[in-house]
Amino acid sequence: MSSATRTAGLAPILGPIPAVGARVVGALVVGVLAGCAGGDTRPDGDAGTFRLTNDLQGETVALAPEPVADALPRLRMVASDDAADPVAHWRLTAFGQGLYRVSSVEAAERLSLASGYRDAGVGATIGNGELGAVGLDLSRKSLSQLWQVVPLGEGDCRLVSALFPNRSLGVASVDAGEPLLAASEDVPAQRWRLVAADDEAADGLPALCSGQPLPG
Repeated sequence: MSSATRTAGLAPILGPIPAVGARVVGALVVGVLAGCAGGDTRPDGDAGTFRLTNDLQGETVALAPEPVADALPRLRMVASDDAADPVAHWRLTAFGQGLYRVSSVEAAERLSLASGYRDAGVGATIGNGELGAVGLDLSRKSLSQLWQVVPLGEGDCRLVSALFPNRSLGVASVDAGEPLLAASEDVPAQRWRLVAADDEAADGLPALCSGQPLPG
């Protein structure tokens, strides 16, 4: 699917967002979510805008929302070799202690990357069922939408779910079109690069995940 087609399909996101079945995580981590961002981030917690790619699939495949009729978009790994393509841009907002919310720029940051539960036979829908889903949900201060950015060296990082701290964002195979949550391990499918999508330098931990090896 071309970026123009994806952009046109995502236009309804910016209007009223349809209600979908979702598991709402009620408990908030007060010390993290109510606090301000750390001192090495911009004053409002904005850590920058990025493309998210993984080592297994390479730099020409990026995480992006894909339109779904009458529902929230689903997450897909799509061909995206254009660094300026806003559909594949994500804004990271720092909440302190290495935790970030990852919001879709194309959806005006009203939708964010969320971990949850996989309904039997419903793909990556966030709802009751087997643990392991990752999808998009309405942006809010929720533990399900916080991700620990863990630098791994060589310019890569792992994105660990704050809701399920033993699981990380990954992909099942080199040809997989859909991301997933999997038991955390040091494998290419869970090594992500956060490549800055604007002219501003990344702040905080994301600056260590840009594809450049760590010094020393």
